[in-house]
Amino acid sequence: MKYASVVSQIPSPFPKVPKLDSSLMTVLGLGVLFVILSIIQSRQKKQGKTATARWATPSEIQKCRKLAKSAIRRRKFDNAAYYITEPIGVPVSRPDRILGRKSGASIMFPEINRGMLVCGATGCGKTDNIINPCLHSAIAQGMSIALFDGKGRGGQSETLIPLALRHGYEVRVLAPGDPISNTFNTFDSIKDERDVAGARERVAVLIDNTSEKDAKKDSFFDPAGSSVLSGAFLLAKWVAKTEGDPLLANILMVNQILKLPDLSKRLQACRDTIDPWIYSEFGILTATSKKASQNSPEGSILATAIKMLAPLVIPNYLQTFCGKTTFPGFDPQDPLKVDGKQMVVFMLDPDNVASTVPLIAMAIHQVVAYNLRAGRQEAMVVSLDEFHLLNLPIVLKWLAVDRYNGSSIIIGTQYLSQLDAIYGKDRAKGFLTNCNTKAWFNPGDPDTEQALSKAFGEEELQLKSNSKSYNFGKNSGNSRSENDQLHKKPLIEAHIIGQFPKGKCIIQSPGTGDKDNVSIPFVHQFSYDPKQSKAFKERSIEDYNAVREIICAHNNNSPQTYFSQELHRYTEILERLLTLRSEPETASNSKVILNPLHVIGFNILNLCQAAKFDLSNYTIEPQKKYYVPDDLIVNGDIKSPLSYQDVIKLLEYTRDRDEQPPPPIPAATGVNL
Repeated sequence: MKYASVVSQIPSPFPKVPKLDSSLMTVLGLGVLFVILSIIQSRQKKQGKTATARWATPSEIQKCRKLAKSAIRRRKFDNAAYYITEPIGVPVSRPDRILGRKSGASIMFPEINRGMLVCGATGCGKTDNIINPCLHSAIAQGMSIALFDGKGRGGQSETLIPLALRHGYEVRVLAPGDPISNTFNTFDSIKDERDVAGARERVAVLIDNTSEKDAKKDSFFDPAGSSVLSGAFLLAKWVAKTEGDPLLANILMVNQILKLPDLSKRLQACRDTIDPWIYSEFGILTATSKKASQNSPEGSILATAIKMLAPLVIPNYLQTFCGKTTFPGFDPQDPLKVDGKQMVVFMLDPDNVASTVPLIAMAIHQVVAYNLRAGRQEAMVVSLDEFHLLNLPIVLKWLAVDRYNGSSIIIGTQYLSQLDAIYGKDRAKGFLTNCNTKAWFNPGDPDTEQALSKAFGEEELQLKSNSKSYNFGKNSGNSRSENDQLHKKPLIEAHIIGQFPKGKCIIQSPGTGDKDNVSIPFVHQFSYDPKQSKAFKERSIEDYNAVREIICAHNNNSPQTYFSQELHRYTEILERLLTLRSEPETASNSKVILNPLHVIGFNILNLCQAAKFDLSNYTIEPQKKYYVPDDLIVNGDIKSPLSYQDVIKLLEYTRDRDEQPPPPIPAATGVNL
């Protein structure tokens, strides 16, 4: 009892709290609930009554990151993702680090197969902050890459090529006039001398990239010149096949064909020798040559075709586009294929952009289109910065259709009017529509700024107004009222976009949003580390120069004197294959020379099969010329129809001539039996 009394005297550390009334507890509970609901409501997106434009919330941006991470893990060729880690100026982190917990600050772009458009003026940071980092992430993930470097020396390739090599890539470069370049002969991908569609496709790309943008086109001479040029492409393939030398099919041979004297007469004289599909492409030329000389447009048609081809026929670039194709050339059995960790680079010559653009445009068109037709295992990233330098309408198809075949297109332009000027308003609108990921830097163009401000819409602005009134008199008193007024204002004003500093942009991604809205924009300012960036560039340029020296030492480029000699050889070949039937000299000449008339062997074979002539004792060669004796010539042409005895006489006559020295003038024409 003694101890109990002592314990009872020790004060309790927790004083007793008086029990609260139940009504007070109810009030407190409602207050806490009200605070919680207020916090939740404040975090929810406000849906305006008069305007609904808004910026993306942090949770919506985080959702975009989750979609991108999922795509990186699954690695599907038709649903890949880019990511950008900061500070800008150094290679991005490895994919495994991006998938970790510390990637919350990374900018990520899911669904890249739906196309990306990056717009901004020179120096605003569109290449350094978006395009190059996205390509860094593509290299880190092992995607195939086709890079268009519109700047050439000092451009993207100086940092991207060494980075790709460090990641185990194979790299091929096409750079007209540069010793580092491989060879790309566009004729190697034309199937044969009957591939009219292939020839027309290449000519169309050539014309699109050589014509002045605002130049008016002639409704007759431009289509006629285009047809003649495609015919010359096919004729070059025929010459190469006839001579048994595939390397004869090249730009230089086409140039010599167009400049061959009396081309239309030669074509008519050899109509039965060349393929009929080739002759049909020259149809306008041969038809106009039959008119009176003073009214014939033949010369103007040829001049138009020569003008279209002229930018390609430059001695400095012939070694890049004549000869055996080595670009891309990763797989000898499939030389145009680009797959896996392989990278192809298309570089312009900064000193002669106008002449190299059509050559590079043709190469991009053929290589990329071929690889998007084939079955792919990895996404193919096609980077087209400075897109306004090219005229490639097929890119719209790559965006709209071939995204299911693994295409991931990046388009870089300075302002929207550039696309309008090159492609027209409808196609330019198509590029904007089919590029679902967009990054808008400072365009430096008021029209683009106004268009963007209008496109982002208006947000709702709520203003409160207070009013107080005074009453005097018997029942005097004061009253106060408070009203909410709703106003609208642009989500972002045009002049604000024009004031963006370098590295600041508005990003729209199809992964940013909620179940009701996607592509909700948000503003981001990229961080930049100049010290790390400088070190990375210096190392990359050092590696690039070292690789360049090795490649130049191994490349066996033909000197310009070689192509000068080839010009004469090509002319001799053409004059031999496309011979003229000489007209009799005037009466004042003492000697009249007639070219011997001949028949091609396969025509004799067709005649004999149709007439069921038995010529088993004779060997008829399809490509051989069989000369016609005088008694079978009527009015300068072979008699028709030929009897069995006539055919025997023709064969015996040719055999007798073969035992004699050849005539001084070669055979002029074939005869259609």
